[in-house]
Amino acid sequence: MTARWSLRLGVLATAVVTLYTLLSIFDYDPHPVRLALLTTLAMAAAWLVSDVLVDGGAAWNVYSDPLVTEGQLDPRLAAYLRTLEGHLTSSTADAGLRDRLAALADRRLAKRGLHRDGPSGAEARDLLGADLAGTLDGPPRRMSVAEITRHVTRIEEL
Repeated sequence: MTARWSLRLGVLATAVVTLYTLLSIFDYDPHPVRLALLTTLAMAAAWLVSDVLVDGGAAWNVYSDPLVTEGQLDPRLAAYLRTLEGHLTSSTADAGLRDRLAALADRRLAKRGLHRDGPSGAEARDLLGADLAGTLDGPPRRMSVAEITRHVTRIEEL
């Protein structure tokens, strides 16, 4: 038993004895069991309020993603969708999709302890395959839906 609870039990016992003594002195003829139960209930309620209001408890910071409601997309998914739509509808090749694919591939490779640019670059390129590694390292170019699907599938398989 902790010191806090030992102190509380001592305070409770003292309160019951003191109340019983005072009520007996003033000829109220108290019933000991009922008095003990009533005193325990009152002290427990006071301690509960004290524990909730006085003790600050743990100071945890909880960060949550914004809620996604019906008709809305997850913000990250919406960004990927905009990138894909922009790539497929654009008349010129931009680096947005290539950079997103590279970031996804780098994240998957990092889970294996590999990096495309580090000393483990050759092993990372072997895992990626020549086609995907060439797309990620080369200049931006237009890709078909089938090629994008193939690259994303390859990244997921890592």
